[in-house]
Amino acid sequence: ESSIGRVIQQIPDERLQTDEGAQLKQLTSANVRAQSNAPLVEFHTSSSPYTEEMWLSERGVDVEDPAVRQLTELASPIGTFEDSYRNSRPTPASVRVVVAEMRAVLDELRTGGVPEAVEDSVWAKLGGAAALLARHRGLLEPDEVELTRFVLLEAAAGRAPDPATAGEFTFPAWSPAARNSAAEGLPYLEPGLEDEQVIAAIRALARDSVPSVRWLLAVNLWSICDSAPEPFWQVVREYLEVEDNTAVLDAVARSLSVVATAERQADVETSLQLLLAREDFEVGGQQRLKPDDNLANLIAGLALGRGSEWALGVIYGALDDLPESGAEVSDYAW
Repeated sequence: ESSIGRVIQQIPDERLQTDEGAQLKQLTSANVRAQSNAPLVEFHTSSSPYTEEMWLSERGVDVEDPAVRQLTELASPIGTFEDSYRNSRPTPASVRVVVAEMRAVLDELRTGGVPEAVEDSVWAKLGGAAALLARHRGLLEPDEVELTRFVLLEAAAGRAPDPATAGEFTFPAWSPAARNSAAEGLPYLEPGLEDEQVIAAIRALARDSVPSVRWLLAVNLWSICDSAPEPFWQVVREYLEVEDNTAVLDAVARSLSVVATAERQADVETSLQLLLAREDFEVGGQQRLKPDDNLANLIAGLALGRGSEWALGVIYGALDDLPESGAEVSDYAW
């Protein structure tokens, strides 16, 4: 009856053709719900920023605890520094300020007494700022370089990101975390062979159980090609022989593209042969890289830009294998 009243209240009087209809409209005229014709079902959405306090509270942290409050407030400007200069060059003055803030936070961390979730959050900020400083190493004084190196090495041994919550990694996306920052920043220190600690940390990050860490290390690995060529090629070839994540392999190809000078062409081709020889790998395969992937671009560039006989052979081999190699040929054509 309520539904009938709602319907009949929407019909103009002159359109009612029966006495029963007119009577029913009169009877339901005082029904507020019928008159309003409000939707039977309504949906509402809302959004709000997901803050660090929310994240900590979800992990059982008492965000009002004085020790927690003290540490998070000290670390907050460090996170702001990274946000402010993520895509630009920091000013010398901002570098001096953030270095002092990082020292203060490290001193506070040494006092202990805060939950692991708080420590992980703070190390994400420290590592993020250190990675940014490493990318702009020319702005740093020697003691600031040493601080950056110390923070990144500590971050490389950090708890986060947790493999249990890392999820799949089908395209580059990650959350702030200590080892992510270390993988991003350590290559920019351009370590020589004498810096065994940094080289060892880079090797370990290349084997990390979390794909985002391996991706960030791979995509920035080109930075050590000049300063530590032997470790560079060793890590690249280990990736190409055993890595099973397509996004990470794409990042390796991207680094190879950066260093693929004429002088290094033979090394690049030798390395790529390891990947193409794998039985579980197929260029352009459905389980592999996107149509605009760096591997296909690199092979096509070597073939067309350098006249590489090897790269031309790879492409001609795919053409001869049509239609089975249609996806691979599509990648080269792209």
